[in-house]
Amino acid sequence: MSALFSIVTTLGLTGASVGTYLDGIHSRVHVLVYDKLPLIHGGLHTSAIVPPLLAAFYVVLGGLYFKADSWLLERGDQATEAAYRRINLGTMCLSFGALAASLALSSVLYANDVPADQISWVLAACAAANYLVFDGTKQGLALALLCAVACPASELMLMHILQLWHYPEATLFTEIPHSGIPSWVPWCYFIYTSAVAQLTRYLNKTS
Repeated sequence: MSALFSIVTTLGLTGASVGTYLDGIHSRVHVLVYDKLPLIHGGLHTSAIVPPLLAAFYVVLGGLYFKADSWLLERGDQATEAAYRRINLGTMCLSFGALAASLALSSVLYANDVPADQISWVLAACAAANYLVFDGTKQGLALALLCAVACPASELMLMHILQLWHYPEATLFTEIPHSGIPSWVPWCYFIYTSAVAQLTRYLNKTS
């Protein structure tokens, strides 16, 4: 129980800290603009609501990986066993570096007015490479696809109901009042899952 508590706590703290700075990669070029409780710290443009939201995201996604991995390890799943053999501090850090690089790439393309559909194709290629390099498990693919759908849907709900932030150049679901997202955002969530998976597996392996 103490090991599980440590894993959950570390996931939450990482989401609130590292996750907030990763989110700032997009907000600093105004991919999204925070309308409620905005905070500016140096080059970081964020909101007071971001750390708790990302802490919850890391805990929930990490918890799903923890349960799915445990279930498949008990059944001798070779891909999951291989993922645990590969995981170490360096691999985990590299996965977060790849995530940051993908977010930075999308920010550069966005800031240079590259069309949304072209950004989507670039990020789709990044997502495929990221999954193959850092995960390769069936639960990893399932959770990446789940996040690519559920997380943008959650954003749409939060924007529509609470008007916490908005995307100035939204291309999807713009007919929903106070809502809409760029078409390439789901790929960012797909890419994000591998980093949280690596963190969860590293914590589980070393706990």
